Amino acid sequence: MELALSRQTILIVDDQPVNVDVLHDILRADYRVKVALNGEQALSLAIAEDSPDLILLDIMMPGMDGYEVCRRLKTNPFTRSIPIIFVTAMSDVVNESKGFELGAVDYITKPISPPLVLARVRTHLALYDQNRSLEEMVHTRTGELQRANQRLTQERARFEWVVSTAEDGYLILDREGHSLFANARARLYLGLPPDNAPIAETFMEIVKRQYQLETLDAWATPLTQAATQPRYLIRPESATSKAFWLMVDVLRMSKGEREKHWVVRLHDASEQIKAWQNWGTFTEMVNHKLRTPLTVTMSSVEILARHSKELSLEEIIDTARFAQIG
Repeated sequence: MELALSRQTILIVDDQPVNVDVLHDILRADYRVKVALNGEQALSLAIAEDSPDLILLDIMMPGMDGYEVCRRLKTNPFTRSIPIIFVTAMSDVVNESKGFELGAVDYITKPISPPLVLARVRTHLALYDQNRSLEEMVHTRTGELQRANQRLTQERARFEWVVSTAEDGYLILDREGHSLFANARARLYLGLPPDNAPIAETFMEIVKRQYQLETLDAWATPLTQAATQPRYLIRPESATSKAFWLMVDVLRMSKGEREKHWVVRLHDASEQIKAWQNWGTFTEMVNHKLRTPLTVTMSSVEILARHSKELSLEEIIDTARFAQIG
């Protein structure tokens, strides 16, 4: 019983019982066989839950002929993929052409040749199985791609939301340095239109026009390579504005060996740089104040060391007092 259930199903459609018996005897050893004696029965069996894997369809039948049955089967999404082989006594080219135009895959002419029938049936069942396997693979792959695209769309939406609300500027550059994406903050820093209008200039052309590049050694290294020193973009202090510093970080975002994108982050480092500069001024002042009394002390000690024999007791006491108080 399990073997029978696993066999493929052939539907024979013919109004002549003798023709049905011939085909049934040829096929029953290898296949499950169903029979329809007219077009209406054929259509009902074709859309049943246990639909056939292949249909042997006679052309000349009373009422609904084989051409009409074929046309209806091929316009039904549920049955259109079932291979149909016409079985006919007609062999002229015009009739064969009409059958192929309607969607038939082959012809078998009467009188029936058992080896030919088996060969044609095996061939088209194999092609049908192959097509179904490919369709299933395509369906599965399409579903996977749709889910992947959905995830990418969701991730992109989250990324754009995070980036659009970020305090730093972000750009995505292609391998030639053209901007594919720039958030609002990056457009503000680079003086670009606030909308998503295309940007014709490269990133380097834009920044060189608006900023000083520091350090020169860092910028001498191509933007797509790691620099040994931080990269900064600087607008010097003017009468109307304070000095403005942007720290530039670059992250490679690879989509494959032949297509590479780069994420550029622009971070406002002005306050940090100002704090460093203020600290440098403070430490220099402290060092100066520390050095001044130390110089007096060392000079006084040097005088005592060189001229102690020549100085009076009172002069030695005064010199020591200067050394003590700096």
